[in-house]
Amino acid sequence: MTPRLITGPIEEPLTLSEAKQHLRVDSGDDDALILGLISTAREQAEQRLDRPMLPQTFLAVIGTAVSGTEMYISNDLLTVETVTYADSAGVDHVTSDYTKTLSGIKPNFSGDNVRVQFTAGAWPDVESVPFSVKAWMLLVMGDLYENRGSVSEGIVGEYKHANVLIDRWRSFGV
Repeated sequence: MTPRLITGPIEEPLTLSEAKQHLRVDSGDDDALILGLISTAREQAEQRLDRPMLPQTFLAVIGTAVSGTEMYISNDLLTVETVTYADSAGVDHVTSDYTKTLSGIKPNFSGDNVRVQFTAGAWPDVESVPFSVKAWMLLVMGDLYENRGSVSEGIVGEYKHANVLIDRWRSFGV
């Protein structure tokens, strides 16, 4: 199950001002580009960490539910918005007949095509994101900003020297 992102975070872990200071950019000419690079660096961090950094809404299609059997959703599960399933006749039902667990739900129903809309995030807000994660994002963003053309030698995106900054925050799912 790979959850599909519905709504991203309401704000990024880095501000435009922080990014421009790191890049030593004074003008506003590249503001749109830099904002995009901030989002890209966050997305790369989330991929590396295998977890969403800040609260975001996802849809997971889990499959078959067996009453009383826990269904894993996310290590960083915050809330469950809706749970929908199909009964034996193929009719969809929205239900609240489940118990939220630390990382999933325990349904009190059985059914197929279970879909769960949920919010997950490793940190509740921008202020809670560790500096080491933000530093990694700044390094990645700086590399992307400086290497905007095509690369003929080497691989851009290998940040072995910087990965040590965020590896301790990686999620290892069940």
